[in-house]
Amino acid sequence: MRLAGAAKGQVLGPLWLSKRILNKPQPGTTEDAAAAAATADSSSAVAQNMNSSTKTLYTSFLAEDGSGVDYASLAASPEYAQYLRQAATLSAVNLSDMPPAERKAFFLNTYNALVIHAFVAIGTPRWLLGRLAFYATAAYDIGGAAWCLNDIENGALRGNRRSAAPFTGPPLARDDARLPLCLELDPRIHFALNCGALSCPPIRHYSAEGLDAQLDLATRAFVNGMALNDAGDALLLSQIFRWYAADFGGSDAEVLAWIRQYVTAPAKAAALDKQLSRAPVVCAYEAYDWSLNQKK
Repeated sequence: MRLAGAAKGQVLGPLWLSKRILNKPQPGTTEDAAAAAATADSSSAVAQNMNSSTKTLYTSFLAEDGSGVDYASLAASPEYAQYLRQAATLSAVNLSDMPPAERKAFFLNTYNALVIHAFVAIGTPRWLLGRLAFYATAAYDIGGAAWCLNDIENGALRGNRRSAAPFTGPPLARDDARLPLCLELDPRIHFALNCGALSCPPIRHYSAEGLDAQLDLATRAFVNGMALNDAGDALLLSQIFRWYAADFGGSDAEVLAWIRQYVTAPAKAAALDKQLSRAPVVCAYEAYDWSLNQKK
């Protein structure tokens, strides 16, 4: 069956690769049977069942602080097998049935779970081009459309903006039927998404109820966890703030001002205030650790 949405994801400039749908029905389960199981429930019920299955994985194989995953144990577990069966039912979800807050929580949770699934099913990319290809091709059939990681992050969650990769455009074309499903940009989503690297924010589960408070908590935890420089007079920002500067205002001063509203640690607040008082305002960044977030 041909899925809606783009069949290929943009990796870099003119390089586009076919998406790999990872939630096809498992052996012994026909596509019709998987669809029937999904359509027997509402879209919200399917999402809730996915949430339950994902939470079970996290309870068993995720570090308590969300910083790492025991991928080897997860891959061989009955919990993972159950997750795969549940993921196949996403093909019948009607995303337009979900209110915006529910859709946002759904996409956040689906992105994080898809990264884990793809690492197990495809493997972990080791180089920049491999990572770009991974995010452009690892995909789920959601509601009869192929949603890759880039589609979810940069399309659904960022209001269809171009990714941080150079020479790329918005993932959803102007005539893409999925455009109405895209959400208004909320910069806090950057601290709820985990792409599988050590420098990523921790993995947490999000719910429509209380989502605003959950995103505030995730944002505060992340920005207050950033380190000071050796002199103690500047906060070393995550590369997230450089890659997605436009989401936080654009200029260095606007980025720092956005961060300042969430910083509560006194020494870090003082350092930020000092940075903001300088002319010109200059951001300092810490190197990004792309090592796998393997549970220790």
